Amino acid sequence: MSGGSQPPAPSPGPPGRMPLENDMSPLKDWLNRRPRLDFVVAGAEKAGTSAMFSYLKRVPGVHIPLPKELNFFDRPAWGDGTDFSALHRWFVLAPKGAILGEATPTYLMNPECFPRIHEYNPDIRFLAILRSPIRRAFSAWNFRRVRYRDRRDFMTAVRVEIESRGDLA
Repeated sequence: MSGGSQPPAPSPGPPGRMPLENDMSPLKDWLNRRPRLDFVVAGAEKAGTSAMFSYLKRVPGVHIPLPKELNFFDRPAWGDGTDFSALHRWFVLAPKGAILGEATPTYLMNPECFPRIHEYNPDIRFLAILRSPIRRAFSAWNFRRVRYRDRRDFMTAVRVEIESRGDLA
């Protein structure tokens, strides 16, 4: 731009309506005032986070939403750590006073998540699901062998994963 001209102001949309971001502000404010989560479930691959999620869904007084993996604390949705509406929208149907939680296994492998989770709620409970490393690696190999028709034997798969710093080993 030259001569000090200003960019055109954004269009307010249809006559009589505010811009969309202003339409969402009251909803975002309401969502951000919702109760904070009480717990987070994370864990190693093939360690039992899906089973824990399934059990928690059946506990009276606990609300854990579908889908299982919200990935809020390890994604750009975290933003600057002040807008939790993208997370809280999954809990609007929770009964008043319910224990609120979510399960995202990958939080365990992402060190950026822990300070974010603590900043979000310093009193949150963190359930870490762990498993014997050898049994977990065997289970992950067997899962990939069946699902992806991986023809490598277990020891070859482990050697390749170690050399490539993969997640099987």
